[in-house]
Amino acid sequence: MAGIEPIIGHLKQDHWMSRNYLLDEQGDLVNTLLAAAGFNLRKMLKRLKAEALNIFAKFIWRIFGPIWNPKYTL
Repeated sequence: MAGIEPIIGHLKQDHWMSRNYLLDEQGDLVNTLLAAAGFNLRKMLKRLKAEALNIFAKFIWRIFGPIWNPKYTL
């Protein structure tokens, strides 16, 4: 339970879940699903960004590594 409470706090603050502007139980469900989808998309984008930076760094090292360190020539 201790790991879930910060996530709920972020959902309330970052995804506007503290106030629901949709009507009835169906509105509650839609608001919750959209907030969870936004939370998951944000996590996926962070992961993709980290992976893209890693690939870019490897690419740059392949090109300029031999220049910086002659020990690693091709």
